[in-house]
Amino acid sequence: MRLDQVAQLVQSIIEKDETEMVEIVKNLTKGVRHAVQNGVPGDILEFGTMTGRTAVALGYACNHYFTKYKKNDVRHGLLEQRKLHLFDSFRGCPEATDVIDAENLHVKSGIWTEGTCVGLTAHQLADVLNQNQVGHLAVIHDGWFSETVSSYAQTNKVALVHIDCDLYESTIDAITPLLENGSISVGAQILFDDYDCSRASREHGERRAWSDLAKRHTILYEDLGAYAVSGRRFLIHDYSVESNH
Repeated sequence: MRLDQVAQLVQSIIEKDETEMVEIVKNLTKGVRHAVQNGVPGDILEFGTMTGRTAVALGYACNHYFTKYKKNDVRHGLLEQRKLHLFDSFRGCPEATDVIDAENLHVKSGIWTEGTCVGLTAHQLADVLNQNQVGHLAVIHDGWFSETVSSYAQTNKVALVHIDCDLYESTIDAITPLLENGSISVGAQILFDDYDCSRASREHGERRAWSDLAKRHTILYEDLGAYAVSGRRFLIHDYSVESNH
């Protein structure tokens, strides 16, 4: 490829700015297929819906693979209908009250301050899902994760989790009840959209939250690698319901 062709290709990618979204959708779709094809019990969860793009992508993947591998679920004894559960405050980022978040580069620079990253309302998200014929699979949980996740986790299993909630405390609030209730199934995948944000600091954000949770719950996991610009995904093999913290 000539240098001018390389330049044109790069310019096209920059102008379209779609490369990251394509990679995110690919990995979410593969995650849903992995869960259903391999009999991983439970629902598909997303924390942080914002524009609704990944919620719709997950909805399409669920609609296709829930149907395609329904016989697999029956053979595995998984008779309950899987659902797509979407969690969001619909008020943007919360106030960074935890010191770990207060010192986050994106918080200090004003990117992730209170009220930023506001997207669709709960009603708008429902409308978008219905317009794309996947609303029947979705359950929308409106409120802070600390208020909504615990009741869900007490009675449900989880096959895939997509974390797009940016902050350390929000990530802790989202995943902790799932671990404490043993909701996350063996073989489930967790995908972190913002794992490498804030200069991939080990002290902040989703990266720090996952490190702390892995220690507290003795999580045995497999690192499936990076995706898109800042994402990373993990496969869960085992963990302790009791916290070591």
